[in-house]
Amino acid sequence: MSELQLDWTHRGQRFQVEVGDLIRVALWSNATTGFYWSPVLNNDDVLEEADDAELKHEVVSVELETPTVLGSGALRQMGFWGRRPGIQDLVLRCWRGIPSAADIEWRATIEVRG
Repeated sequence: MSELQLDWTHRGQRFQVEVGDLIRVALWSNATTGFYWSPVLNNDDVLEEADDAELKHEVVSVELETPTVLGSGALRQMGFWGRRPGIQDLVLRCWRGIPSAADIEWRATIEVRG
């Protein structure tokens, strides 16, 4: 099992991992504004969200380009396991839980190989 580490600078790119690999994404956010990062996943997706306990919250990435967020931000880490072979757009949305023009989306294409 290996680990792929991604941040804001990797948005729009395509990556390959193996089944069982961990994809770790670190993005800036500021929960005090009500905006938070959340994945857009389905139960039958190629990727599965990892539990926070599985991430061990190591600082693994520093973004060179920070998105515009109000207030003082913090680095939020999310993890995803390659669950089965296939291709999926990994979409993360910074929002308040209701779609609006202020939402920020981070997207990368992940190919999981068996």
